[in-house]
Amino acid sequence: MAAVEENQKKLPFKTQEFDTMEKEFEQKKGKLTIFKTMKMGDKIMKVQDCSNNSYYIVGSDDWQRTKRWWAGEDRIKTIEYLDNEFKKFTKYLDKVLYNMKEYNLLKYYTLALDVSRFINEILPGLYSLKETYTDFEEMKIKVDSIITTLIDYKDQVELYKKENRNRRQLVSSMLVKRVKSK
Repeated sequence: MAAVEENQKKLPFKTQEFDTMEKEFEQKKGKLTIFKTMKMGDKIMKVQDCSNNSYYIVGSDDWQRTKRWWAGEDRIKTIEYLDNEFKKFTKYLDKVLYNMKEYNLLKYYTLALDVSRFINEILPGLYSLKETYTDFEEMKIKVDSIITTLIDYKDQVELYKKENRNRRQLVSSMLVKRVKSK
């Protein structure tokens, strides 16, 4: 019994219920969905309402600079927003990978694939944000770091898929077919 408790202390993450992880993914998606529709020249701003902690896009029109100035937004705050949201998202990605590898259950693998699909949807927006700030090196470095982390996650999922493909094929070939009785 003491050995089990000791092993649980060594684990980097506590086991989480799958439903909790799914709900957390929906929350993360809600925050980061903004990147699905971003185009070059668009910038993000945080809603100034204390009851809602969400973001919105400010299009690249004549009033963009004025809107951002009026709301007290600038490049540094955008970096802080990115840093804050993607640190949380990265911790979530680590939990998904851990559960997928540790428990080897289809539901965690399916969740990992859903997250990978979502990452594919937001990557173009992140690239657009990077292109918007071509003259600001710190922003380019931050966005590159985020993109690299997201691609690394996707690579981990693909590696897991390749490593476990043989296991799934082996199990499916070992299935016993039932013969219908008359």
